[in-house]
Amino acid sequence: MKLRKSLVGLAAVVALAGCASQPPHPVLYPNAYFDKVGQVQAKADIAYCEALANQYIQTRPQAETVGKDTLVGGAAGGAIGAIGGAIAGDPGTGAAIGAATGVAGGLLYGLFEANEPPPTWSAFVERCLEKKGYDPIGWQ
Repeated sequence: MKLRKSLVGLAAVVALAGCASQPPHPVLYPNAYFDKVGQVQAKADIAYCEALANQYIQTRPQAETVGKDTLVGGAAGGAIGAIGGAIAGDPGTGAAIGAATGVAGGLLYGLFEANEPPPTWSAFVERCLEKKGYDPIGWQ
């Protein structure tokens, strides 16, 4: 019964984390060019540079990233849980709890990792924006 409640709680946390995450976008310093073209044009240029990066930079699909991290988390959690359960006298329950915890942790990590753009992709977008006259200062 406790295991079932724990799994339901973990599933709720995972669902909320997946819904709350938004991909980061470049932040532009308000230089002379930014002031000249304005916020609306700057957003359009960011979208253009991101679309251009998507054409030229190979990225892993989000599902692949999340699936891999979930699988690794579940396997590691199951192994660690089995060891802990063996020490406590119940390796099967320990493995089940460890696997459930590992899956949840791996899934959360995968969701957040998949949400971060690859460094090469980010550099491409920044360079595109610089060539247009902007001064990108980071991502958020």
